[in-house]
Amino acid sequence: MSKRTGQILLAALLFILPVYFGYEAGKFQDTGSALFFIKAYLDQIQKYLFQLSLTVTFAAYVFHIPFLNPIIYLRLKKNQFSILIRHYVSKMIQLSISIVLGYLIAAVLFRHTEDLFSAFTLGLWIRVLTFVLACFAIYLSVYIVSGKLVLSLGAILIINFVFLLIVYGINYYVFMGKLAEKTLLSILQIYEIIVIVGGFGLSRTTLRRRDML
Repeated sequence: MSKRTGQILLAALLFILPVYFGYEAGKFQDTGSALFFIKAYLDQIQKYLFQLSLTVTFAAYVFHIPFLNPIIYLRLKKNQFSILIRHYVSKMIQLSISIVLGYLIAAVLFRHTEDLFSAFTLGLWIRVLTFVLACFAIYLSVYIVSGKLVLSLGAILIINFVFLLIVYGINYYVFMGKLAEKTLLSILQIYEIIVIVGGFGLSRTTLRRRDML
C-alpha cells in the first residue's frame, strides 16, 4: 500500500467511524446530549484500549519511517532520536486532533449538541493525545528492538488488549464491578504514563547502544 493510499484510508476511517457512532447514538437516546455520545463512544477505557488501538495501529503503519534501513539510518544517525521524536509527536498531535474533530463533526451532524462544550473539552483532547502517544511508544520501542514492523504494530493491539483484560478482571473479581468509569480512566492514565516513559526511554537507550557498536 502506498503512503498516499494509506493516508486517504486513514482520513476516511477518522471520519466514517465517528459518523457511524453518531448515527447509532441517535437510536439509543433522544436528548441530543453530546456528553452521552462522547462517554458512550469515545471517552471510556474499553473504547481507548480496543477501538482507538485499532485506529492508532493503522496510523502507525501509515506514518511509519523505515529508519532502521541502513541508508536511512546513516542519514539520520546524528540526533536520530530527537528527529524521530519530533516527527512522531507532530503526527500524534495531528492524529489526536483529527480523532476529536471527527467526533465533534459527528455530534453536530446528528444533533448531539445539547451540552457540546461540556463534552468537547481540552481534557478530552489531552486524554486522547496521551493514549495515542502511549501506543506510539509501544510501536517505536518494539520496532527499534526487533526491527520488525508487523511485530511492533501487533504489540500495540496485544499489550493494550491484555491490559484491558487485567483491568476488567481486577474490577469484576476483586472489586465486584464497583469501580466507576472515572476510576478506570485514572488507571488508564497511569498505564499510559508508564508506557510513554518506558517506551521512549527504551527506544533512546537502544539507539544509543546501536550508535556505540
